Amino acid sequence: MTDRRIPFGPFTLDRERQAVLRGGEPLPVGHRGYLILETLLDAGGETVSKAALLERAWPGLIVEDANLTVQIGALRKALGDEGEPLIVTVPRAGYRLVRPAPTSSNVSPAPIAATIAVMPFANLSGDPEQDYFADGMVDELITALSRFKTFAVVSRTSSFAFKGKAIDIREAGRALGVRYLLEGSVRRAGDRLRVTAQLVDAETGAHLWAEKFDGLTSDIFSFQDVITESVVGLVEPTIRKAEIERARRKPPESVEAYDLFLKALPLVYGMEPANYLDALALLERAVTLDPNYATAIAFAAWAVEKLHGFGYFNEPNARARGLFDEPSTRVRGIALARMALERGRDDPLVQVIAGWVMLAIELDPLGSEIIRRGLAANPNNLVALNLGGNTYLITRDYDTAFDIYARAYRLSPRAPDAFWSLTGMGWVELERGNDTAAIDWFDRSLATGNDWALTHTGLIAALALSGQDDRLRQALERFGTVAPFWSISSSSAVVRTTLVRMIEGLRRAGLPGT
Repeated sequence: MTDRRIPFGPFTLDRERQAVLRGGEPLPVGHRGYLILETLLDAGGETVSKAALLERAWPGLIVEDANLTVQIGALRKALGDEGEPLIVTVPRAGYRLVRPAPTSSNVSPAPIAATIAVMPFANLSGDPEQDYFADGMVDELITALSRFKTFAVVSRTSSFAFKGKAIDIREAGRALGVRYLLEGSVRRAGDRLRVTAQLVDAETGAHLWAEKFDGLTSDIFSFQDVITESVVGLVEPTIRKAEIERARRKPPESVEAYDLFLKALPLVYGMEPANYLDALALLERAVTLDPNYATAIAFAAWAVEKLHGFGYFNEPNARARGLFDEPSTRVRGIALARMALERGRDDPLVQVIAGWVMLAIELDPLGSEIIRRGLAANPNNLVALNLGGNTYLITRDYDTAFDIYARAYRLSPRAPDAFWSLTGMGWVELERGNDTAAIDWFDRSLATGNDWALTHTGLIAALALSGQDDRLRQALERFGTVAPFWSISSSSAVVRTTLVRMIEGLRRAGLPGT
């Protein structure tokens, strides 16, 4: 029987999770990187041909050898190949893995004492369509708990890697690097709701607190307050009552508005322009039902900013072209951002998102100041950290920007959107003039499976500026399939005016719109 967990040196390959671990922490190898490493491990030290590795990682597709080279480079980077390499190139043949004996460093380090993961809540409604409701409640709890400076909460996307899987408490705690896990379930039938929640010590498996709540969907906000207060009281007993009260937001007055917000969340976090339009429609319906729903207003502004900022107006998308033109989008986004600021004064995440919209659309320096204040009040939220990194990058405080992106990545290295933090570090190095280091960060970002246009443009610029013409041609070809209608002129004002070396590199690479 194939071993599910294969130790090699200080690492472990976990087949069930399709992850590579070091000290219990997942490494950013990406799906294709995992498949390549698994193939090399299974070969038992024998050479594996390039053709076999290409077929394993890109089954049924015809791709260039350079794609394999990029993945091997990213793997070596993630494994920290120093001195004697683990992955050896066999000239004109392929690659082989030098498999060292397992070391004592496979033992997971003790987790940070004041760190918690909110695990996916089980949907017991019997209706898969209600998954969004359970997932949205988890997202709300993570947001509420992340406001406390005295402990950190891992990102939603990190803990959601365990969704749908049987969870071993201690293993999940080691993998996520946390001391506490919050688990639960949601059963929704019509307007009836049952929520269960339990806080578990991830080291011992002991249950520290458990509660069951029955009521109407209109009670959900009270449930969330009780759960948040109980968890905070157990994880950090020294937190004052006033801090707990300050962490609470005014819930939306309409449960229907809240339901629409939960449906919009995954659309805003995605990358498809049509999804931003759908999200905006849902959020504006929510705001119509509850004009004081600051969180929905902020996310609506963010959806508009993404439509504006990613340059999708030149894409032949009838819905986007028919509903938006650049000037009206700019006005609409700023109006929503200012409304969110006014109605969400006590919510740091609302402040950060609204500030970012102001900064990204109008280069308003007030937006930068708002983001800094929001980040100081909410230093453990992944979205706030990445937007904060963007802010310091734009204002050319490169050291602070790099540190913030790095902190976001350290908090949630296995999150699907960890590519954002890796790309951010690449932008910083590119603007500093460290093109080789920038290429390394962009390669690591793309190795996660990310196809974000701004990661590709960063890589293209760095390759052009460093004179790596062969790789540049390959990168341009790949980018042509990712964003065929992208041009420099269609990018946001933030990109055009503040990422100076990136724009210089894109012009040197011959991208249109100069």
